[in-house]
Amino acid sequence: MKLYVFYFSKATKEVVRGEVEVEDKPKSYKTPAGYCLPYLHVSKFLKAATDKIYHGAYVSENCDYKKAVLAFRKYFAIKHRNAKAEMEKYDDFYRSCFKYTTPTGTVMVP
Repeated sequence: MKLYVFYFSKATKEVVRGEVEVEDKPKSYKTPAGYCLPYLHVSKFLKAATDKIYHGAYVSENCDYKKAVLAFRKYFAIKHRNAKAEMEKYDDFYRSCFKYTTPTGTVMVP
């Protein structure tokens, strides 16, 4: 059976597809000797990790490009949301480091 690996190429800014023949085991997939999954560079892959982003790659039994693109959009949206929340958490802290109070009011240091 074939396993399809989709990954986001930072050079071309698009989702790229790779495929490899695998043996179907009860809980995992195993590539033949000398081969590995594209981009991930592993020879064994758990079935539980399919159809989700795993170490920057989307692995699926189906060659569904649209589903992979949607998964990457959701993955990057969550990453962006988390990074934005981290910046907002420290925004007031860093702003308070650069101000001081005088008798006439608060002065921000440029």
